Amino acid sequence: KGKDGGGSGGDSGSDGSDDDSEEDVDELAEEDLEIAGLKARKKKRRLVKASKADGESTPAPAGMTEEELKAKLFGRTDLEDLEDEEVKDQEKASKAEAAVESEEEFDSQSSEEDEFRDFIDDTEVHKQRVVTDDMDDEQKRIAIEKEEERLRKARQKQKRKQRLKARTAGVSLATHKDLQGLWLDADDLVRRYEEMKISRIETGGLATRAADTEADKKIDPAILEANFFTNDDDQIRRTDIPERLQLAKLHSVQLSQSEFTEQCEWICDQLLGHNLFNIDENLYTDILDGGVTEVESPAGASELHRKLGRRFLSKAEENSQIAYDEIQQEVLKESLASVLRDIQQKHLEVPFVAMYRKEHCGPLLCLREEDKPSMLGSEDLYDLFEMGLSFSEENVMREKVRRWDLLWKVHELSKEWHSHFKRAQKRLEAYKNLQAAAQEAGELETVKGIEKDCMQLLQSKRFDYQVIDDADAKFKMYQSIMQNVDVKAAGVSKRPGKTQQLSHWRRNVPASFLKVLCLSPVQFAANIEAEAQEHKLEYPDVDPFEFVEKELPSGMSPQNVCDMAVKLMTVELSSETAVRRLVRTAYRDNARVFTEPAKKGSEIRDPMHKYCPVSSLDDKPLSSFKAAEWLYLVSAEREGLIRVTIKMPMDVLQEQVMSVFESLYMAPASSPVHKEWRNLRKKILQDAVYNYLLPMLKLEVKNALIQEAKGWVSQKLSDEMWKLLSVAPWKSEVSGDQGENTEKYIMSCVWGPAKDRSQGFSTTLVMLDTSGNLADFLEMPAFSGKLNWSDGTNIMSDVKSQAAAENVKRFIIAHKPQIIALGSGSVECVKLKNIMEIIVAEVLVNHTQEMKGAVESGDIPVILASQVIPHLWSGSEAALSELPQVPGSVKEAVALGRMFFDPLPVAASLFSNQNEVAGLNLHEAQQFLSVDEQLSALEQCLVTLVSQVGVDLNEAMLQTWKSYSLPFVAGLGSRKANILLEAIKKRGGYVDSRRQLSEILSPKVWENACALMRFQRDKMSYDGELLDCTRIHPDAYESVKKLAREIESEIDDDDEAVEALLDKAEHIKSYVVNKSIDKFHFKDYAEKHNANLKSLIDFAFELKSPFSDLRESWRMPGNMEEFLLASNEIRDMIKPGRLCNARVLYNRSLFDHQPREDDDPRGIKDLKIVELDCGILAILDAANNQPTGRNDNIRVRVLEIPTADETAKVKKKYFFKPARGKLKTIEVFSIIVGNSERALSDLDKWEDRYCTLAGYQKIQPDELTEEVMRPKKRKLVRRPIKHEKFQNYDYEQTKNYMEKCTSGDFLFRPSSGGVGKLSLTVKLTGKPMILLNEQIEEDKKAHEGRNTLSLGTPLRIKKSVNEEYEDLDEIVARFVEPLINKLDAVKAHPKFRRGTKAQVSEYLQAQVEKVKYKYAKAAFSLDEQHPGYVRLSYLKNKEGSRPSHERIGLSPDGYRFRGKEYSKLEKLYKVFIQHPDPKEDNARRDARKDGDRDYRDTRGGYSDSYRGERDYSRAQDYQASEAYGRGGGGYGQYQDYGYGGYNDQQASYGYGGQQGYDQQGYGYGAR
Repeated sequence: KGKDGGGSGGDSGSDGSDDDSEEDVDELAEEDLEIAGLKARKKKRRLVKASKADGESTPAPAGMTEEELKAKLFGRTDLEDLEDEEVKDQEKASKAEAAVESEEEFDSQSSEEDEFRDFIDDTEVHKQRVVTDDMDDEQKRIAIEKEEERLRKARQKQKRKQRLKARTAGVSLATHKDLQGLWLDADDLVRRYEEMKISRIETGGLATRAADTEADKKIDPAILEANFFTNDDDQIRRTDIPERLQLAKLHSVQLSQSEFTEQCEWICDQLLGHNLFNIDENLYTDILDGGVTEVESPAGASELHRKLGRRFLSKAEENSQIAYDEIQQEVLKESLASVLRDIQQKHLEVPFVAMYRKEHCGPLLCLREEDKPSMLGSEDLYDLFEMGLSFSEENVMREKVRRWDLLWKVHELSKEWHSHFKRAQKRLEAYKNLQAAAQEAGELETVKGIEKDCMQLLQSKRFDYQVIDDADAKFKMYQSIMQNVDVKAAGVSKRPGKTQQLSHWRRNVPASFLKVLCLSPVQFAANIEAEAQEHKLEYPDVDPFEFVEKELPSGMSPQNVCDMAVKLMTVELSSETAVRRLVRTAYRDNARVFTEPAKKGSEIRDPMHKYCPVSSLDDKPLSSFKAAEWLYLVSAEREGLIRVTIKMPMDVLQEQVMSVFESLYMAPASSPVHKEWRNLRKKILQDAVYNYLLPMLKLEVKNALIQEAKGWVSQKLSDEMWKLLSVAPWKSEVSGDQGENTEKYIMSCVWGPAKDRSQGFSTTLVMLDTSGNLADFLEMPAFSGKLNWSDGTNIMSDVKSQAAAENVKRFIIAHKPQIIALGSGSVECVKLKNIMEIIVAEVLVNHTQEMKGAVESGDIPVILASQVIPHLWSGSEAALSELPQVPGSVKEAVALGRMFFDPLPVAASLFSNQNEVAGLNLHEAQQFLSVDEQLSALEQCLVTLVSQVGVDLNEAMLQTWKSYSLPFVAGLGSRKANILLEAIKKRGGYVDSRRQLSEILSPKVWENACALMRFQRDKMSYDGELLDCTRIHPDAYESVKKLAREIESEIDDDDEAVEALLDKAEHIKSYVVNKSIDKFHFKDYAEKHNANLKSLIDFAFELKSPFSDLRESWRMPGNMEEFLLASNEIRDMIKPGRLCNARVLYNRSLFDHQPREDDDPRGIKDLKIVELDCGILAILDAANNQPTGRNDNIRVRVLEIPTADETAKVKKKYFFKPARGKLKTIEVFSIIVGNSERALSDLDKWEDRYCTLAGYQKIQPDELTEEVMRPKKRKLVRRPIKHEKFQNYDYEQTKNYMEKCTSGDFLFRPSSGGVGKLSLTVKLTGKPMILLNEQIEEDKKAHEGRNTLSLGTPLRIKKSVNEEYEDLDEIVARFVEPLINKLDAVKAHPKFRRGTKAQVSEYLQAQVEKVKYKYAKAAFSLDEQHPGYVRLSYLKNKEGSRPSHERIGLSPDGYRFRGKEYSKLEKLYKVFIQHPDPKEDNARRDARKDGDRDYRDTRGGYSDSYRGERDYSRAQDYQASEAYGRGGGGYGQYQDYGYGGYNDQQASYGYGGQQGYDQQGYGYGAR
C-alpha cells in the first residue's frame, strides 16, 4: 500500500491488529523504523553501490588457473605484502567505524539493555536499506547479496566478541595454573605489577606508552582484569569513595538543585508504580501502605512508657493509600531528598544510611510484615514485672535484621535515573549542535521546533515512559530538513545518514503540495491538545495529480511524488510527540494478548508443562500479567512453541484513536475531487497508526513487561537467598548466653552415589576443628549409593554393614562431635540419617565412659541441612585454593560444617571471578535473568546481611575462609578489602581498635565501614575503647559516654560508666535486660540535651547486648523442613499432578499402630507403600488404586504432598509385620499417589490448579488425541577438542553432514549426555542411510573438581568397557578402521543384499517362486532398525514357510552369532549352512518374551546393550534419546527416540508405544 499509493485508505487494518501490518514493516527504510522505535540493534550504515554497466556480472569460476593452483599447493608469494595491506586497511576501517560511532552516538540505543531484544529478526529490514527505487532488478540483487554477506560477517564478529567477553569475564585458578607455563607464574605477575607501580611513581606519573605496551605484552589482560590489576582498578582503590558507589557511577555527575528535585520526583513516581502495567502488585507501594514502622514514645502509649522512651511498632491505617495522599507523598519526597544527598553527595552506602542516619529515612524504613521484631508474651511481661521493669506487649525488645527494601529500590532507581540523565545530556548536546546549524542557515522555524519539541522535552528530567525516544524521533525530522541545507556545522552530517530517505523525499516533493495535502504535525498536535479542530485545511479544487503536475519539473511522475509525499507525512505524523502520547495511552490501556500453540497437539498443552498457563490465551489485558508470567510467555515464543499476538480491539481502536484523529485531521468532503484529497489524508493517518505506531508500541510494551517481570524475579531471588542466610549459626543448648563465643565441635556428612571410588565419590564424614578447618575425614563406601528403606535395626549386626558401622563409631568416639550435620543433596539422605542415628545411639549407650564430658547435652543430634551452597562451594575458586588435594566430597562436607559456624563467609566466597553463586537454583524463573542481574540481586542481599551482622576483622585474618565476608561490608568491596587485609598483614596481622583502621582506610571509606567491624571485648587491650565492641559509630562515642555517665550517675569516669553498663546485662529467655538502662527516662533526656530519641534507643540496645546476632535464632528442623530439604532436588518430579513410575514395596500387613495379636494379619485394607522412580517413598491412595502385587511396576500420578499448613501430617509412621520375620517400622512422608484410571486420566483438576491466568483457554478433547511432539532437544555443549574428525554438531546436523559422506566415513561429536561423554557416528551405508552411534566415556577423574571442557583421557567406548584408549586417534586405529573392514567384508559377500527387512524378504520369496528349492535361501543385509548388526535372513526348505531373521553382532574383532565369535564371515556362513535351524535355547525364549517373533536373540556382539536392564522402576534406564540416537550409541535415523517411561495408550515402554524390534521404535513391548 505504501509503495504504489493505490487502494482506499479505509481498508487498512480492518481488524485493528498490528500483526498484518508487521509484514509491511520489513519494506520500510531503516530510518523510518528508527523513527517508529523499531530499531533492534546497533548497525553501521554502509552505502552499497551497484554497478550500472550492462552485463557486469561475475560468473562462477569453472576451474583454477595455473597461478591459483600453485598458490593453493605452495602458498602465495605475496602473502606478507597482502597481510601488511590488510592490517593497514583494518586500521583505517576501525578508525572510520570509530568516527561513525561517535557521530551516531546520540541516536543509538544499546541492544544489550535487554536480552530479549534479539527476538526481533531485522534481516529483511537491513536488506531493504540498500535498495532504492531507481535500481533495476539486477542491481537490487547484487546489493542485497552484498548486504547479506555483510550481515553474516557482522553476526560472526558479534559472536566472537561475546565469546571473548565470556572468557575474559573471569579466569579460574585452574586455568591460571595452566597458563603459568605459557607466560609467567602468579608471583611473577604480582612482582611485575608492583614494579610497574614503582616505575610510575619514580617517573612522577604514569609510565610511558611504550612501557605500558611492553607490559601488556608480558601480562595477559584477562588475568589483569580478573585480579583487579587494571588502571581502572587502581583508580577505584585510590578514590576515597565506597567501591560499590564508584562502580554505580553516581558520583560522576554533579546535579543542580532543580535536577536533584526532579530526580526525587521521578523516583517517587516509580516507587508508587505510576508507570507499571500491574499497579496492584507493587511490593514497594504495599510496604508503604501496609508495612510496619518503629516509633519511639508514641502518643498512644502510657505516660510512663513515653518517658522511658519505649520503642513500639506502628502500622498504617487499613485504608491508607499513599498513591492518593499528597501529604504522605510530600513526606516521602523529603525523605528521598535526604537519603539521596547522603548517597550521592556524602558518599554513604545504603547500610550506613539505614543504620546511622535513620532520622533521614522516614517512611523508607518501613518493614515487611514478616520482618517485624518479635513481641513480648504475657509470661514475659510477668517475669519483667517481677524484676521491677515496665514493658507492654507492643514493645520491641530485640532488634532483627532488615532487608531495607525501599532504600535499596531508591538506590536502584537513582542509578536508572542517572543512566537516563547521561543519555539525555548526550542527546541535548546533539540537539544544540543542530540548532546552531539551523541558526547559522537562517532556518528559524527549525530552531524553534528543536527548542520546543526536543530540548524542552528532555530538560524536564522527568523521563516519563519513552520520553527520550520521542524526542529523538522528532529530532530526526529536523535533521532531515537540515541535510537539504547547504551548511557545515557540527550537528549536520553530509554523509549518507539514517535520515537520507526522508531528505530524498523532502527534496523531491514540492513544499506547496505538502501545505495543501494535510495539516502539519505541529498543527495536528495543537488540535489534539485543544481537543478541537483549531487548525483547518480546505481541499483544493483540482485533484492531487493535477496539482502536483503543475508544480513539478518535466520528467517526474506525479504518482511517485504523491507516494513520496504520503510517506513523508506519515513518518512526520508518527514522530509527533502528542500523536505518540495519545496512541500510547490508548494502546497500554486497551491492548490485548492472544496466544496459541505453534502446532496442534503441542507438548505444552499439558497442565504439568511450565508453559501451559500461557499456551492459549484469549483477550488477556496487558495489565493482568503478574509475577513472571510475561517472561514465560516470551520464552515460549522464543522457543517456537506458541504464537503471540498483541492488538487492540477494533472498536476501541476506532473509537479512541482513529475517530479522534479523523475528526481533528480531516474535513468533510462533498465532491469527488475532495474525496481524493480526503483519501490521501486518511491513508496518511492509517499508515502512521498501523504501519508505524502500533508496531513500535508492541515492542515498547513487550520490553516494559519484561522489565517489570524481571524486577519481580530479582526480588524473589533475593528473598530466597535471604531465607538461606538470615538464620543465625548453630548454637549449643548448654552453652547458654555465651554460645557465640564457645567452642564448637561439628562433624558433617555428605552422601555419595558411588560405592567404588572409580565410579565417583562415596559418602564422606568430615570433622572440623573449632575454627572450622578440616581436621579429619572418613570415606564410607558401604553407606553410599542406593540405601535400603528400613528402620536400620540390623546395621550393627549385618555382616556387610557391621565393619563400616564400626569405623564410623570409632571416628565419632575419637573426635567427640557436638552435632553431626548431614547434607540433604538426595532422598537417600533420609535413609542415611536413620543409619547415623542408630550408630550415634550405639555410641552413647555402649561407650558412655569414652564420651564422658564430651557430650554435655547427653545427645549428638544428626541434623539435615541444605546442601545447595556447600555443593557449589566444593567446585569454587575458594575451595580449590584452600583444599587443592582433597576430594570434592570432602570439600563439600567442609563447607556444610562451616555453614553451622557462619553461613555468610561460605556464601560470600561464591562471588569469585567465576561467579559460582549464579549456579544457585533459588527460583524456577531465575533462568530469565542474565548472570549480572542475578549477581546484583544476590549481592544486595549479602551486603545487607553482612553489614548488620558485622565482620570480626582479627578472626578473618586468622581464618582465611572467614575473610570472604569483608568485601560486603558497607564502604568496602573486593579491591578495598584486599588493600585492608594486606595492610593489616604488614602491621603484624592484628588490629586492636577502630582508631587503627583510620590509619589504613581513607576517611570516607572508614566512615562507612568502621562501625561494622567487630572487636571482641575479651581480646581487647587494657586501654582499648570499650565501645569498639558495639555497633555504635565512633562519631557518636562522646554522646554515648555522656549518656552512660547520666545513667550511672554515681560514676564520674566515662569509660568506667560504659563498662558498668556493659556488665549489668541479664539474659532472660531470648532477650536481654539491663535494669539501669530499662529504667532510664530517655524521652526526658532527649528533650533536655536536644538529642535524637531514635539514636538514643539504638545506643541503649547496643549497650544492653553489644554486637548481638540480629539474625533469626537457629532451631532444629521439623518434619516439614526435613521434607523440603530431602525433596529439594526432586521437587519438580513430585509436583502434584505429575505422572511417574513406581514400584510396590508393601501391599499388605501394614498397620498404623503397634500390631496386636487380635489384629487382622492383612493389616489396613488397600494400604500400599510404593517407591517412586525418583527414590522417595509414597502412599498409594486407597480410593485411587487398582489391584497390584508386591514389586509390581506401575504408573502413578502424584495427588498430594505435604504443605506448610499441615505440618503435623508431614510424616506418617507405619508398622510392617510379615508372616515370618521381625517387625519393621517405616516412616513415610505424606506423599499421596494414585494409579486408578480416573487418577491417571483426570487433567481438569490439575488444569484448574495450575492454569489460572485470566483469559486462559482450557484444553479441548481434540487436542489430547493429537500426536504429542517430541521433547525439546538439549542444548549442545560445545567442546574445544582439536581433531580433524571432530565437529561441534548435534544429531540433526550430523545426519545432514553424513548425507554428503560416503559409506565408512565417521565423525566425533559432543554427546547430549553432557561433559565427560562423546559420540562416535559411523555411516554404515547410504541407501538406506544407516548411522551407527557409539558413546565414548571420558575418564571421570579428569573432570573431577575442574571446570573444563577439554578431553579427559583415558577413553572408553560404552560397548567395550574393558578397552581403554589414550586419544581419538587410537580409537580410529583400534576400533573404527577394524569395524569398517569387517563391514566391507559383509558388503563384499556374494549373499549380501542392500535394502530394508521387507525388501530382503521379498527378494527371498522371489527366488523361491523362480525355482523349486531344496536348500534354504539366505541373504545378508544391514539391520536398519539396529545399526551395528548384520541381519541374516533365510527361508527354510518347507512349503509355506516365511522368511526368518537373525542378528549377527558386528565388532572390530569379528562377528558374533548364536553365542560364538567368528573372525571371518565366510566361516560363519558355512556353520549356518551346516546347521540352519537355531537351537531352542534361552536366547530364543528371551526374544519371544520381548515380543520379537522373527528375531532370535543371539546374545552376541552388543546385544546386551540393546536389551537394556529390566528395571521398570527407573524411567531414566529407558532414555534412549540420551543413550542412543542424539546422545550417541543409538539406532540412526530409523530410530524413534525412547521417551523414558510408560505409554498410557498402549502400555508399552518406548516413544509412541511401538512394540518389539519389528517396529521403528525400540523398547520392551507389552503385547
